[in-house]
Amino acid sequence: MHAIRWKRFFVAAALLCGAPALVQQSWAQQSIKAEGRALAMTICSACHSIDKDDGASKNLAAPAFSAVAAMPSATRLSLRVFLRSHHTVMPAIILTDDQIDAISEYILDLRTK
Repeated sequence: MHAIRWKRFFVAAALLCGAPALVQQSWAQQSIKAEGRALAMTICSACHSIDKDDGASKNLAAPAFSAVAAMPSATRLSLRVFLRSHHTVMPAIILTDDQIDAISEYILDLRTK
């Protein structure tokens, strides 16, 4: 009986010790997505529809971010490669790695909403 109490104590302690890390990770993830949306609003929204409910993009050649998110090929890696590559139909925008990560996370988050 005493051993069961200790086992429960250690399980509860382990969960409590891990909980702040999960909350911190969740907060950091939300922060990155918010940064990605802010960057998209500043850099991308002149041509792209950046929010899920915005409808069609202002520039018909620029896909809506929600349409990009819905593509099976849209992954962190594919978005990172795409955002680093030169495209003849897009302005030559140079993004930092952190900006690319934030915009990619924001786009992928549109898939779950």
